[in-house]
Amino acid sequence: MAKLLRRKIEAKPEGSITHLARNVEWRIPVESGDPIDAACISHIHDSENIFEQLLIWSRNQAARRFTVNTVLRYLKYVASLNGAVSFQSLRDFRQELDIRNFASANTKAQVFSICRNFVNFLMLVEVIPDEKLPKNFEYTAKKPKSTFSELTKEALVVFAKENSGIVESIEAKHNVSREEAQALAYNEYFLERYHTLSLNWIESWFEDCLFIDNILKEIPDMNRGKMQRIKDYRLNKGDWACFATERTLKLAFQILYSHFGRLIPSSNDWPIGISDFCKSRGWSPRRIQSAFFTSAYNLQYFLVAALSHKELAANVDTVAFYAYLDAFMPSTESGKMAVHMGKKRGLPIDKELSKKDRLCATFYAYQNRLKKLLEEVEGGQAWLLKENCELFLHFTKSKGKHSIRCFDKASTSYMVRRVTKQLASQYPEFNPLVNVVSGENFKPTIAAIEILSGTSLSQLKYKLNHKHISTTEGYGIRVETQTLHDRKLSNFQEYLLLQRSNEYPDTGNGFQCGRAEVPEVTCGGIEMCFDCPAKRVVLKDLKLIAEWLANSRWIEANEKRLKFNNKQRWEEYWQNCLAEYSALLAKCSQSDILAAESIAANIKVTFMD
Repeated sequence: MAKLLRRKIEAKPEGSITHLARNVEWRIPVESGDPIDAACISHIHDSENIFEQLLIWSRNQAARRFTVNTVLRYLKYVASLNGAVSFQSLRDFRQELDIRNFASANTKAQVFSICRNFVNFLMLVEVIPDEKLPKNFEYTAKKPKSTFSELTKEALVVFAKENSGIVESIEAKHNVSREEAQALAYNEYFLERYHTLSLNWIESWFEDCLFIDNILKEIPDMNRGKMQRIKDYRLNKGDWACFATERTLKLAFQILYSHFGRLIPSSNDWPIGISDFCKSRGWSPRRIQSAFFTSAYNLQYFLVAALSHKELAANVDTVAFYAYLDAFMPSTESGKMAVHMGKKRGLPIDKELSKKDRLCATFYAYQNRLKKLLEEVEGGQAWLLKENCELFLHFTKSKGKHSIRCFDKASTSYMVRRVTKQLASQYPEFNPLVNVVSGENFKPTIAAIEILSGTSLSQLKYKLNHKHISTTEGYGIRVETQTLHDRKLSNFQEYLLLQRSNEYPDTGNGFQCGRAEVPEVTCGGIEMCFDCPAKRVVLKDLKLIAEWLANSRWIEANEKRLKFNNKQRWEEYWQNCLAEYSALLAKCSQSDILAAESIAANIKVTFMD
């Protein structure tokens, strides 16, 4: 039995606690290139928390590099004062922008809007106290972006003379003036040329890809190690001769693949002589890199093909930054392709196009190819695991490092110009458009074509994916369509009535229906009245005013439920309805509204979900 030992109990000295500082790397990853240095945040109050929230907030921002740098501009200002992110520091930053910044009002508004959004986010997640934020700068009215014909007026005159028969045919068909017919013919011609020639180039690129893919399949695994040792591909001095009897493109591509895989670096890193050999046979390094994986060079044609598609009617940012790896997918409807592209502001693109559409076929094929390549190349899996993998990924070299990256703002601004210049080298009719046309001119051109072809503003609004008709007016009403618009406005009394007409039935939601005079309009139900060209508005009728009151109050009372049930429908439909009712009521006298109140109280709005 073990002997029991007895010892005096002694108090142990108190332990000391050492707080270890977090090792924070003040760097913010962005869509492409090196992370952004955000060390300035370390000098402000509650720095680590602010930094973490900036990381979270920036994930869902388009053009993350630009957005983060803009927020850091504000945070650097806060750091210079040894201050804190708050209502007060944001207000002072606004004053600083106003006094010392000589940028345009719209630029100031853009900068402050981004910073204000971030501060608002911090309030929502309860990092800083909730306070009323200072107002933004007022945006000044922007001049509408130009169409092709507006940018190249001299070329338009020459085109009209050379194609007088086409112009006269359009003039008769659409009942437009000679000038309008000229603009329509010119814009349609070049929009179609951009689209067709871009798709032709893409299909040629696919042929290159198939050619390379077949060659790479023929490399025996045992040979890859031997080919990696080849350093010289020159005719008389090269060590390739120990492997083959003659130099061929096939052998050159297999050597490149053995050295680098799919991600081919700049030709400076290739075995000596391969670049010159391939060039002499029509294969530039850029062409080879594009066919092995993909590059900005071939993707610029995808961008132009999408911008020039009349049914998509997309802008540059939508295609470049909000098109993901599943943008083109087979629809549940037979023979259709569902196309989805997001948008920072306004409505996303959600359209059904024919599977036979050349754009759908090429984009869908590109998506499938990119998925396979990302599974194969180093770093590709990380892109595939993203919730929204960008569609336009390419291999590039930046600051001595090779990486897969997506488009950035700087690159897209030059792509359309480069494509135009390359097309002009083969097709002289593009010469007047060189260094003139950019990506921002395609959507206005499509809008002008639609208006001159007879499309109404309400129809154009949906085609261009606009939330508000005022935005559509900025695209659709311009110099070359103004005359046509004025002619339509001369008949505005057919739309706006001074008094109720017994010939028109009431719709029940505040309008009268004039379809008897517009038989080409098909009734889409009561919910389509707001954008219907056959609706008639009576500003001096108490019953209709009462319906505006009753319906607007029903929408307001059911706002939370409508948002909860279908947020997208709220934004695209109910919110617009409420805005229109408010605008109509604003045109009524106070006495008429008061008189209509008693009628509105007895109107029971039917459940309209």
